[in-house]
Amino acid sequence: MSVSKSVKLPNTPPTGMAAKYERAYNEVVAEQPEWKKKIIINNFEMVSGHMTYPNRTDRDMVHGVMAEVVRRAERNDN
Repeated sequence: MSVSKSVKLPNTPPTGMAAKYERAYNEVVAEQPEWKKKIIINNFEMVSGHMTYPNRTDRDMVHGVMAEVVRRAERNDN
């Protein structure tokens, strides 16, 4: 299992569905209470390019938030 803390961001901004998901993510996370934001932003590890949450409670909470991100991004897909 490879763990990497440094992730290279793309030089160009996302377009299409990627932009919709990024916008939805930013909106949903911004609406969360401060304690949830800290967990979402600080409590993950990068494993093979994927964000993982070692703590089961954190992971379950984040999955619920991400479900709302998906709903919002897909809803706005007009």
